[in-house]
Amino acid sequence: ITGSGTGTTNSSGMVSFGSLQIGTYSYTASKSGYISGSGSASVTKAGDSLTVTIYLTPIGSVTVYVRDKATNALISGASVSGAGTSGTTSSAGTFTVNNLQIGSYTFSASKTGYQNGSATASISKAGDNTSVTIYLTPIGSVTVYVRDGNTNALISGATVSGAGTSGTTNTSGAVRFSNLTMGTYSFTATKYGYTSGTGTAT
Repeated sequence: ITGSGTGTTNSSGMVSFGSLQIGTYSYTASKSGYISGSGSASVTKAGDSLTVTIYLTPIGSVTVYVRDKATNALISGASVSGAGTSGTTSSAGTFTVNNLQIGSYTFSASKTGYQNGSATASISKAGDNTSVTIYLTPIGSVTVYVRDGNTNALISGATVSGAGTSGTTNTSGAVRFSNLTMGTYSFTATKYGYTSGTGTAT
């Protein structure tokens, strides 16, 4: 505590400053794991014995780890947001938020080529330095081309179904399925005047 002097609180959380002349004195208290606080007291006459209470707000930090769900590898350059702030994971795949008060915080992470992910971390006491891991699922896309089995010409307007959805080939005879997680997918194409056809992609 600093003010009319400098001192350290005892086991009862108190420190005394004596021999003060008449006047107002401001005090600042600080300790690791807390937001600093301040208070003041006024000596108005001889023999005044005053007390002032300073409240310190406990704080901690959260380190967010972002990992590839398929390989468990840490992901650098991922965007992370939460606790009123945002940033990007370092080359070590981490992003740290400091000076968080006691409570629960939800963080979200995203990066091109992955599905977004989120996770929650809690600060429970002063100086709490906790961590949370967000796993991002890698995704890709499949472009399906539909061709005439005799002429090999690309067919527009064919209906293609697979990966839990369906679409129609464009004028180039293609339809694209995006945001697919790792795995093997079967696709079926149909059009009036043709027998149906199938194909797979991984």
